[in-house]
Amino acid sequence: MSCTGRPGCRQAGEDPRRIVGELLAALAPGSHLALSHATGDFDPETWERVAEVYREGGTPAQVRSHAEFTAFFTGLELVDPGIELAARSVTDRAR
Repeated sequence: MSCTGRPGCRQAGEDPRRIVGELLAALAPGSHLALSHATGDFDPETWERVAEVYREGGTPAQVRSHAEFTAFFTGLELVDPGIELAARSVTDRAR
């Protein structure tokens, strides 16, 4: 299941981890989960401003830390490259 960008459009009060868990429960054994998400770990002020622009335009937006994002995978077995910055993963595979 691919949820690229979708968890970022869910506020904490909407319990996005529960939503992802419910979606996963409907999948066949051996299925995979791919998520992408904006993080403020490297430049929190800029990413919070980006999220605010989305919210002002009527689109929910949430920036999460690496730890908050990792929690989406609790109880799952990670496969390579695991939880990684998308740019780093693509660059490493190109070598």
